[in-house]
Amino acid sequence: DDDDDDDDDDEEPAAAPPPPLRPKRERHSDDRNFVVRLLKATEWYEDQAAHIERLEARPPTFGGLTAKLRYDLSELARRPLYEHQARAADAALRGRSVALCTGTASGKSLAYNIPTVEFASADPGRCVALYLYPTKALAQDQ
Repeated sequence: DDDDDDDDDDEEPAAAPPPPLRPKRERHSDDRNFVVRLLKATEWYEDQAAHIERLEARPPTFGGLTAKLRYDLSELARRPLYEHQARAADAALRGRSVALCTGTASGKSLAYNIPTVEFASADPGRCVALYLYPTKALAQDQ
């Protein structure tokens, strides 16, 4: 009976898998440009980088808040504040608008949480905090 035949011939072939992200050779610990070369080698990333510059590590600079806080927030910051955190928090505590652009895991959250906690503790019924995150950039680890 021809009606019992499988209709496998009508199915479209599966899409080809994306190109591998891993290079064929192993990464060497002294290879400082590994990630850059890896990205440049992937078809989907072609021509997306306008400028690439490697900055050498430098020692951190620390700062302190000049504003007097209502509560001791030392538990919030278990180490001294970085200079950019202190400057951003101080500016926000003075009522200034602040845009803070620093690298990943550099303490941006603490820089805006300090003023938020301070304002909320001063007038809990009137304090409103709006946190905006660039989710597309976060998803792409930018």
